[in-house]
Amino acid sequence: MDTRRLVLVAVCACLALTLASPVSATADVTVTVNGDVVDDGDTVELDSTTAVVNVSVESDGTLSLVRTEAGSSSNFAALERSNYTSSRTVTVTGETVFTVEATDGDGTTTHEVTLRRSTGSASGAQQTLNDLQDRVGDIQNEVDSLEQRRQELQERRDNLTERLNETDSSGGDTNDTGGGGQGLPGFGAVVAVLAFVLVGILRSS
Repeated sequence: MDTRRLVLVAVCACLALTLASPVSATADVTVTVNGDVVDDGDTVELDSTTAVVNVSVESDGTLSLVRTEAGSSSNFAALERSNYTSSRTVTVTGETVFTVEATDGDGTTTHEVTLRRSTGSASGAQQTLNDLQDRVGDIQNEVDSLEQRRQELQERRDNLTERLNETDSSGGDTNDTGGGGQGLPGFGAVVAVLAFVLVGILRSS
């Protein structure tokens, strides 16, 4: 009888300790859109095609990974610290879901915000089209600038290559001239005359 009571008391004590143990808190994620804090699951109506989204993550433990996703674009940050902050400009033409996933020792916390650009009126749709055309123009200008820079670098490389070839060519001519060593003009003829005179003197003597 006493043994049963002891077992029952031990089981109750274990259950009490389990229920009383503190639950681990996951990371705290804060998202702001154009300066305003947005809760998980909220939808933000935008007046323009871009939004500045700031992300702040705090953890009581150590963050190992924070992933942010806007539509088809994703960013990953591998960490070994308790906090993380980032800021990015998101382009929204219709509706875009911005997601944050923060992983620490207690698991993964997810925070989702829907960014919506209203194009219900013709003027709004035209403004969206104009904004997109402006962005396309800016990208084209950047491409043209990079192409011009590439051509300049190509011309510099060609000039350097040509100068190097000229240097090698002139150096080869100098070596040929210095190393040819043809001697003084007429030197062989003078030696022959002297030899002839010496032979005549020897015969006459």
